[in-house]
Amino acid sequence: MTMLAQNTFTVKRATKDGYSCSLSSYSVMLNADFSGVINGLSAASTTVKLYQGSTAVTPVISIDSTSNCSAGISGLNVSIVSVPNNTKSGYVDIKIVYSGFVKIERYTFTVVDYTIVKSYTQTIVGDQMTNYATKTTVDTLGKTVSGQSTTIQQNSKDIALKASQSDVTALGNRMNTAEASITPDAIRLTVAQQTANIASYMRGKMLYRDPTFSSGNNGINVYNNSGGGTVTVVRTSGISGNPNNSGYCLKIDNTGAASPGLGGFYFGTQTRAGAILVTRIIANIPIGYSINWASNAYGSGGSLKWLTSQLGTGTWTEYVCVVTCGASGTFSSANFFYLTGSGTVTWYVAYATVFDTTEVDATPTTDEIKASFAIDADGLSLFGKKISLTGMVSFKSLSDYNDVDGRIKSAQDSADSAKNGLGTLTNSLKNLAYKSLVEQAMKEEGLISGAFLKMSLIDVKNVVAQGISAQKIDAGNATIKNLNVDTVKMTNADVTGSITATSGSIGMFSINKLFGLSSASSTSSLDLHADGISFRGSGANAGSNVRLGPNSADYPWTEDILCPSIFEVTRVGSASTRGNAGLYISVSGITGFNNSEPAYGNSALFIPQGHITGLRYNVRRLSSNTTLTTIDSYLILTNNSGRIIITLPYGCEDGQTYQLKSSHFVNGDYAIALEQNHGTSMYWAGNSTTTSLNVNDGKTYTVVYDAYNNQWSLTISGY
Repeated sequence: MTMLAQNTFTVKRATKDGYSCSLSSYSVMLNADFSGVINGLSAASTTVKLYQGSTAVTPVISIDSTSNCSAGISGLNVSIVSVPNNTKSGYVDIKIVYSGFVKIERYTFTVVDYTIVKSYTQTIVGDQMTNYATKTTVDTLGKTVSGQSTTIQQNSKDIALKASQSDVTALGNRMNTAEASITPDAIRLTVAQQTANIASYMRGKMLYRDPTFSSGNNGINVYNNSGGGTVTVVRTSGISGNPNNSGYCLKIDNTGAASPGLGGFYFGTQTRAGAILVTRIIANIPIGYSINWASNAYGSGGSLKWLTSQLGTGTWTEYVCVVTCGASGTFSSANFFYLTGSGTVTWYVAYATVFDTTEVDATPTTDEIKASFAIDADGLSLFGKKISLTGMVSFKSLSDYNDVDGRIKSAQDSADSAKNGLGTLTNSLKNLAYKSLVEQAMKEEGLISGAFLKMSLIDVKNVVAQGISAQKIDAGNATIKNLNVDTVKMTNADVTGSITATSGSIGMFSINKLFGLSSASSTSSLDLHADGISFRGSGANAGSNVRLGPNSADYPWTEDILCPSIFEVTRVGSASTRGNAGLYISVSGITGFNNSEPAYGNSALFIPQGHITGLRYNVRRLSSNTTLTTIDSYLILTNNSGRIIITLPYGCEDGQTYQLKSSHFVNGDYAIALEQNHGTSMYWAGNSTTTSLNVNDGKTYTVVYDAYNNQWSLTISGY
């Protein structure tokens, strides 16, 4: 059984790296004079725009084909450069290529020809136009023309006042040419055919089931590749003239720069080979703006066709477009809609959805559910499926046959109550928003027997139960209080507040009341607790203990000395073992010299203030020839007879310091020999240079390495 939490919705997102391609305008209207000469080509241009996700990219464009015109390319701009006289319409197919993305966009043009009004004016004016034209006749002609063309409407007053016999005669001649093709019957046939086509398109499967936004945004999202919040889509109510029954519509605001065009909204419908997708929109778009379509890849050879005008009218208007997907190629998301025009804009959508005409809509309507649902003495019927109640009602304690009539009456009352409940269920089915689940549930069997109920779908607002056993609970954004759980397995957890645990583990650390978080192996353990961090050795590391934490009563510090933290190392061992290192620091990376800085280079310990208490040098005692290491510091020569050679090492860092002192006064018995193979030298008393020095008395000799000059400086102090 599946239990669904109410008031949940799904937000779809466009493919992050999908391509969206568009033209700055998809069509242009050109003017022709009475002689059929076409002018105004300066406005016949469009710009190609391509985005990968929200990032603009620059494709390679070319002219794929043209009809009744010639075109040219400059950068990403495509212009119509010539159109033959007496041409009615045409197009330029623009091929757009970027990486693996290939698409063809069509830029169309239509010529406004004054001869288009011939069939209408001929009916009104009749034979009067043969001999002469009166002002009344021309006024009537002007009114007719105003209903057919915005351009002619703007010039109707001039025609009424200035029309001459020769002008009207020329106009009549051009009307005669078009009369045969433009007749009332032909117009009625064309309109009827287009209406039939639109009606047939709407017979497909509705992909987005809330087109009037009665419960949400119907899967619609903000379309703005530039981002930044300059385009918003808000579900609202109380908009004057809203033609739908829900009272809700979408308010789309543009407050700044967006792309493409002024931005808008999208469904992100997934395309597939051979699919035909029809989008129907009822919107209030201001005059001066046009609605446009954009898409990611929808197959090779795919096409788009608008069945209605794209122009804004300032009132509620229907807009319908058809997408025919290619037979092969790449398929991605489609149906992105945006406005073009100048300045910011606010517009409204009262109806919007997409029909897949290559699918059959098998989801029943609420009226169909009502008509199919029936109840009688034998059981329930829904869409031809019979749920029998025979034998499903049982009575207890009838063996003594006492008060049978009363028990039957009680059972009848329960049956009547169940019937009333089923009537309520019948009414509630009208408002089911998840019809696909209802359809599936209606195909399955249900059972009511005594206190046992078995159903695949139950829709309720509240459930009170002593226990719930379920394979899946989809709670949406539910709030759960006082939840006791034996075992919890979570993919992601965002916890606010405290977590209390006395046992268990976190990763490789176990929870221990005594040691806190403890990670133990066969030879050691690492503990994280309130007093700090401890390392406890065991096995092969027995006796090796490290503690880092604050001061406590266990350490003999007086109140006059503040010791905020303690780093303690204890390792039990004999004198033959290596020593303990409380802190091991190795710093490298900076090369070169900067004598202007007081502290420069790789400082292993930098102390801008304070002093070192309890400083002790590591003393090394030498009685034979020895080459020093870079970690030596204070050396005592203990041999009391013979001569030994103490060699300074190669590869010292800047500032390397050694102090040497003989423990015996034996003239000529000791010497320091500097490394000869690398050009080092030593400066000492009197600014003399030497490569070796005899240590023949009890004085202290200090040598410091200057890496910049590759030399050692010697200082000799007294006894």
